Amino acid sequence: MTPVTHPGGTGTGTGTGTGPGSGELAETGGGGALGVAVPLAGGMLLAGAVLYRRARGAHGDAV
Repeated sequence: MTPVTHPGGTGTGTGTGTGPGSGELAETGGGGALGVAVPLAGGMLLAGAVLYRRARGAHGDAV
């Protein structure tokens, strides 16, 4: 097997950072979904609480 040489230096080619120890992570594009997921989860939690209280009230179970 012949070794492959890449133009541009002796880097490993495993990332797009500015260098070793730069302290910066790659941008993954997943930050926008968090702005939608948190309110959606809160709404689902509130709806579940309302349904739970309605179901308990329908059976006449007093707390």
